[in-house]
Amino acid sequence: MTEEGKNLLPIADNMVRQAENIKIMFQKPEMMQGTLRIAASETLSSYWLPPLLKEYQQSYPNVELCISIGDCSKFPQWLQENMVDIAFSQQHKIVLPQIRQTALFSWEAVFIMSKDHSLSNKKELLLQDFVNQTLLYPDSEVGYPWELRDILKQHNIKTHTVLEFGSIESIKQFAKYGLGISILPEIAVQKEIETGELVGIKSKVINIPITARMLFHKDKWLSPQLAALEKLVSGKIKLDY
Repeated sequence: MTEEGKNLLPIADNMVRQAENIKIMFQKPEMMQGTLRIAASETLSSYWLPPLLKEYQQSYPNVELCISIGDCSKFPQWLQENMVDIAFSQQHKIVLPQIRQTALFSWEAVFIMSKDHSLSNKKELLLQDFVNQTLLYPDSEVGYPWELRDILKQHNIKTHTVLEFGSIESIKQFAKYGLGISILPEIAVQKEIETGELVGIKSKVINIPITARMLFHKDKWLSPQLAALEKLVSGKIKLDY
């Protein structure tokens, strides 16, 4: 492709998206059909996506939704291999020219442990508090678990044991029984902290924001049902944030 063609691509992409938005404006919602394949992290699929998709289905009842819950590190590959149409991820900005992405919002991370844990009475966690501790990590190759690993490694903090889990619920259960401490999005443990099942402590020294992102393949045709979801998400973010 020539340089002129490369420069034209983002303009053409924007024109296609605008054309699809215009089509949606004049298309009766009940007439829209097709399948929408969505990838999402466990946290987003549990605490953010359900009310959004309920609103979407109420507007477009004939669109079939297929949800895949997975590791955010795999989402760019899924998009490039056309396994999904859109992904909702929790990770840093992806440096891939094929991926178009939009930052949606950020959640605070909180360290959780049982009320009987030796650190549970502290108001704030310091780096040395993690020495010889058992850490419970979400099984992911990107995002906040790896940021915590990097921070501890940079400061030569030696932990006792590292356990990895494929489920946030499993992490919470292990933490409740005093089998370690973990870092999770605050929204995922807010209920347990409020009921006293878990203790949540933040740290100014280890401040890891968790950013939600909406991902597309840059060269993928924006179908009407996909354009409708992007428009809904963008509108919700502007209203809520």
